[in-house]
Amino acid sequence: MEVARRWRLEVQERKGGRYWTLRSGRADHRRSLTLGVLSDDDAARAMETMNRDEGEGRGDQVYSWYATHRDDAVSYLVGDPVAQRLLLGQPDHRRMTLHEYYEEVYRTWRAEQTPGGWAHEERVWRRILDQLGSMRVKDLDAHRVADYLDGLVASTGPRAGQRSSGNVQRLHRAALQALLKRAYRLRHIDELPDLAVFRIRGASKTVVEKPDPLTLEELIRLMDASEPRHRAMWAVGAGEGLRPSELVRMRWEDVRWGPGLLDVRGSKTAASKASIPMTPLARRELVRWWTACGEPENGLVFPSRGTEPYQPQGYKAALATAARKAGITRRMYPYLLRDSFATIAWCVGVPMDVARRVLRHTDDRMIQQVYCRPRPEDLVDHVRAFDL
Repeated sequence: MEVARRWRLEVQERKGGRYWTLRSGRADHRRSLTLGVLSDDDAARAMETMNRDEGEGRGDQVYSWYATHRDDAVSYLVGDPVAQRLLLGQPDHRRMTLHEYYEEVYRTWRAEQTPGGWAHEERVWRRILDQLGSMRVKDLDAHRVADYLDGLVASTGPRAGQRSSGNVQRLHRAALQALLKRAYRLRHIDELPDLAVFRIRGASKTVVEKPDPLTLEELIRLMDASEPRHRAMWAVGAGEGLRPSELVRMRWEDVRWGPGLLDVRGSKTAASKASIPMTPLARRELVRWWTACGEPENGLVFPSRGTEPYQPQGYKAALATAARKAGITRRMYPYLLRDSFATIAWCVGVPMDVARRVLRHTDDRMIQQVYCRPRPEDLVDHVRAFDL
């Protein structure tokens, strides 16, 4: 039995950066793969991937890929999911129909995320797939969805045969938007279409645009207008970019004072459970609250009553009350603190990749298109460097 080759890294310092090459064997059996300029982490990941594939009998296959599709092979080795699907013969999600994507990617994941409401959403999807199931996911846009919603008719009840109510159309649009958002997060589509471009006639719940994130000055006012517990909550929520569900579930056991890390009890994705650095703002206010609580070693950090965590309505009401006292008149919603972290981080010069890692996103696409929303006045300081 032939022993699998072991690949090793070689590096050269060049003007453009650290230039990496993978090599294996000696004399007549020597092989090499030129990776080019990569970060140290990507180079190490490429070596791990190549050695793993050698051990599993795919080494020759990867080497032949490199000979004919060098860029794709290097992308595969450093962990790019698109290249992995291409070279390993996995499904090309970009070409899937809506029905295929729903069955193979979305359905099981969504049912696990919302087990209580999935039965109703599944009924909505049966109607959607009857009409849109043969359309490719990447071709779904606001115009096609608007046409679908306009053609919806009630199948039962007193409105049978008539145009469906606005609220029913809103539910169908929300289901499609959730699938597209999932596809965008997984990089199965390149752009996230805004399905709320067209207003639904007759819906009792209208589309409300997201308000501007909090500025640093507004965040300070919000904290100053709050009792000590809520002051620390807002500082940690905006200072660490936590989701509301993560913030209310925080425990003192999760706070590692020595290295300055916070262990997040993730609930949304595999990447959401992680250790993140504490920003000075979050750490300072958390220390004050910890001292006021008697320096506990365990238990909820922000209990609502006794040892009970905040419920969504209680959290939302506390945030709205603090905003009113602080003189912040625009609409407040639970995720606003997380959105504000991304925008404030951008304004104070935190690199996008660092903010992405703190928010625990797999790439920076969601930050760029959803979370980070600087206002025109926030851009003023950044363009001052444009002085010729």
